[in-house]
Amino acid sequence: MTASQENLPPARTPKPLEERIRILDEELPKLRVGGESACRRVSVTVGHERRLLDVRLAWDALADEFELVRGPRNEPLGHVALARIVETAVHAAMGGYGQAVVDAMHESKPKSASLENQYYDEYWDLPEWERPDSVDEYIRQRKAEQGGPVKPEDQFRADEKAAAERIKAEVGELSDLNPDKLRVTESWMTNEAAESRERYAEVVRQLQAFDPSTVQGVGKDDPHNPQVTVTVSMASAFALELGERVWSAPGSRLGEAVVRAAAAARADFAEKMAQGGLTFWKDRESAER
Repeated sequence: MTASQENLPPARTPKPLEERIRILDEELPKLRVGGESACRRVSVTVGHERRLLDVRLAWDALADEFELVRGPRNEPLGHVALARIVETAVHAAMGGYGQAVVDAMHESKPKSASLENQYYDEYWDLPEWERPDSVDEYIRQRKAEQGGPVKPEDQFRADEKAAAERIKAEVGELSDLNPDKLRVTESWMTNEAAESRERYAEVVRQLQAFDPSTVQGVGKDDPHNPQVTVTVSMASAFALELGERVWSAPGSRLGEAVVRAAAAARADFAEKMAQGGLTFWKDRESAER
């Protein structure tokens, strides 16, 4: 069980801006993270900006267990079960990717031995009348204040929460901006400055009128007779539907079809978001990739 919102560990310190820019440009495009389903019969790899790169299935074992599964009305259900298994593997990899990115952007927390040295120095820096009876007692107290080992998912949530609060403090909420006030020009402004302010106000108005939660990107392996359909939205970066005849294809071919459909769904989603004024993913990979 993860920590509650109130009991998250302290957020880590972000690396300097120059270093974060370097990581964005040089390291993250090469980042690859794997994930697998709970049954370990599906493994996937995701890359830059959570792009799905590879899907591998233990096809024979999966087909033996699910191909003939039927519901109470004799309806086939194996393809639905298979879709959920693939989804869990993809989401595991995407979650791991997100944590890896946040880890890369933050300074590492001090090791236990380093903390002990820090607490030792703190003890002797205290006025004599404020020191506990022994330095060992002080170190134990300070360690207790830090709590036990931190789960990676709790540290991730703490860092994300701190980042959101920093952004809000620096730029405020989009809903707080008034396009009409942004359009107001001053007599000293050049025509170029006035036009720039007008364009900025129009962008703000467009973004305020756009609801990203209504956007879905859809990709299919075959637009006329799909057996693989991937949907991308703000609520889920990967939702999979498989057709009943999916068992007729080898697992390797299915894995390739899922990757293609996911790329098409991302491209569709990015295009629709761009129409609303938001840019998603620099790669904008095509459905054919």
